[in-house]
Amino acid sequence: MSEQDELRQLRELVAQLTARVYRLEQLAASQSPAVPFRPEPISNASVAPAAPTRPAPEVRAETPVLPQDSLERRIGSQWLNRVGVVAVLVGASYFLKLAFDNGWIAPVVRTLIGIVTGVGLCWWSERFRARSQAFSYSLKAVGIGILYLSLWASFQVYNLLPGSIAFLAMVLVTAATAWLAVAQDAELLAGLALLGGLLTPVLCSTHGNHEAALFSYLLLLSVGAFVLQRFKPWPRILFGAFVGSFLLGAAWFDTYYSDNQFAESLLFFTLLFALFAVAPLYSILEPERDRPTRQIGLLLAIFNAAAYFSAVYSQLLTSGSAVHSRTSAYALALAVVYFSLAVALDRRVSEQPEVERLLPIAHYGLAISFLTVAIALRLRQHWITPAWLVEGALLFWAGARTARRRVKLFAVVVVVLGILRLLTIDLYGWGMQSLIFNTRFATFAIAIAALLWMISLDRQYTGFHSPHREPDRAAVAVAVVMVNLLVLLAAGLEIHDTFGLLIRDTTVNFANPAYFDAEKARHALFIARNFSYSALIMSYGALLMWLGFTRKSAMLRWQAILLIAATVLKVFAYDVSALDRGWRVLSFIILGALLLAVSYAYQRDWLGLQRPRSSE
Repeated sequence: MSEQDELRQLRELVAQLTARVYRLEQLAASQSPAVPFRPEPISNASVAPAAPTRPAPEVRAETPVLPQDSLERRIGSQWLNRVGVVAVLVGASYFLKLAFDNGWIAPVVRTLIGIVTGVGLCWWSERFRARSQAFSYSLKAVGIGILYLSLWASFQVYNLLPGSIAFLAMVLVTAATAWLAVAQDAELLAGLALLGGLLTPVLCSTHGNHEAALFSYLLLLSVGAFVLQRFKPWPRILFGAFVGSFLLGAAWFDTYYSDNQFAESLLFFTLLFALFAVAPLYSILEPERDRPTRQIGLLLAIFNAAAYFSAVYSQLLTSGSAVHSRTSAYALALAVVYFSLAVALDRRVSEQPEVERLLPIAHYGLAISFLTVAIALRLRQHWITPAWLVEGALLFWAGARTARRRVKLFAVVVVVLGILRLLTIDLYGWGMQSLIFNTRFATFAIAIAALLWMISLDRQYTGFHSPHREPDRAAVAVAVVMVNLLVLLAAGLEIHDTFGLLIRDTTVNFANPAYFDAEKARHALFIARNFSYSALIMSYGALLMWLGFTRKSAMLRWQAILLIAATVLKVFAYDVSALDRGWRVLSFIILGALLLAVSYAYQRDWLGLQRPRSSE
């Protein structure tokens, strides 16, 4: 076949394909049933002449559309719009001020102009809602703002309306805005309604102490936000109601609170706390809610607990009587409340795995936090650490018995806090202690016992095939190391204080003929103390090595090797020059015997480390 024939066949094939594509486009445009496309085989024979084709439709270049999330689109459609709303409000305010200053308009007319303008803008905005919702809502925002300003001016500036009438009118504006938000499914309008509702007490303030009126209004406004959340997924509205109520309540407390208002204020604080504590449960436990909704509800639960405890503590602090004990009682009550909620939520999560799992964890954390605070406030300084350690151990026991890993994790956090307090604050809070029978040694013993009990519980209740076995084994290893460090530190402190008391009791007086004898005794005590440190490390290393061989635990043997290495460094680097000959000889002999015994055990291969392992 010649090249001209091949070129002619290719042209005819392209024409056929173009015709078929055009017919398919026509079918799709007319919404007719789709016809399956089956390619026809092309043979080397002559190709049938192509069907008459229409010219392909002209392709017109379209203007590129900006992505919806582009920075340019956000600036042009949102930020410029908001700046325009603010500019119009500021311009209207300057115009009204100019007119008022020059006396162009009477006060009554000014107020009516403002009200009519606000209502007119809200009505006029409806004409643009179908074409541009953003512009329509902007006009509504301008109109609602003018309404609030007009009502405020009629009460605060011109005294045309009494405070109660102005307050009621603002409440009606807030309710109308909220109704528009629900009817038009506009969260922006709901935010405007909330903002106006929170500003209403400020705009209608008479600078007097109206506690019952203020908190009743805040409670009703919060109930409205709670009800709104039940119908619309707008968690920011409820969170905004919480923040606004907290700020207004804090401002009132700072200005007007006195001790004779304790019971009434506590009642209002408790009602608001209960409302915002219950509100997140509905949004978080509903699987159809999106994740941001549930996360904001989770933050609300945490901040609400902190705000309520701060409010109660502030009230008790102003009273000045038994603040710590009374605050401890409230913290304990909150711990009981949040622990009960955590158990109930945990059951709900086990029944519906798709709901938010962080909520019961947060409630467990809040319960443990309040319990820890209650213990810290109730007890004296040195009793706080033992109480935290016992609390953590009991929580770990409860978590292990009920197979609730979250409770075990919180228990570990409490025990870690107790140990950190023991090693930082408490370690330097005690003076010289008598041997063994002292509060410091008892605290160390409680810490060691708590860790050993937790290790035993983990081994008892954690199954061999548990998915958390590897992390738990790592945590157990850390706990074992911590136990050994605490034992060494506790014993070392006992040696230090015992010899320290003996050295302090050895009086030195230069005028006393027995001065040299006393100085010699002090020197002998220093030497004995230094040798005791070496003996402690060596003996404890030997004990760990023995346990490592009997229990076949490589981790214990490695710890023993590290302690023996530390003893070798101390004996050769310090004891050789600091100890007297007798103590020096004894130190080297004991160390050498220990090293030979350990070496003999490894050479005899008591653990079978050198035996060939059978292939599994």
